[in-house]
Parts: sequence; C-alpha cells; structure tokens
Amino acid sequence: MPEELIKLLIIIGLSLAVGILFSVPVIVWRAIKRRPLLPKGKKIESPRIFYFGFLLFGGFATISFFIGRPYFGSAFLMVLFVYVCGFIVYKLK
Repeated sequence: MPEELIKLLIIIGLSLAVGILFSVPVIVWRAIKRRPLLPKGKKIESPRIFYFGFLLFGGFATISFFIGRPYFGSAFLMVLFVYVCGFIVYKLK
C-alpha cells in the first residue's frame, strides 16, 4: 500500500477516535438531562458558509494534486462534494 494512503487512513482513524471520544460524553449527558440529542438550529440565511467551503476544500484539493498527493486531494474533493450538495439544497429551497 502506498505510504500516502497509509498516512491518510491513520489520520482518518485517529480523527474518528477523537470525535467519538468527545461526542459520547455529550450524548450521554444530554440523554441523562432528557434534552434533545439534536437541538433545533437556525435556518441558513446566507450561502457564505458554502462559498467558504468551496474555497477552502477546493483550494486544498488543488494544492494536494499539484504537490503529488492524489489520495489527500481525493479526500478533500469528497468533503467539497458535501458543500456542493448543501449549496444545491440551499438553492432549491
């Protein structure tokens, strides 16, 4: 397996572990206090967050491809796809 792919998988695994480590206590605490696990949020009024995501992750993907890291570039493109889908849903509503 390429070294870059191993590094990417390690980064993803550690990120998931840290995310679970921080989210499980919050979920348990909200369940004990009988609060909703997903509080109602505000509706997005401006598409600025989507534009920021396009620039950030599109830029990272472009840079990753230029410096010869296609696996990282592909991962950034997948995150960029989430922002594109969110923007499409925002425009349809």
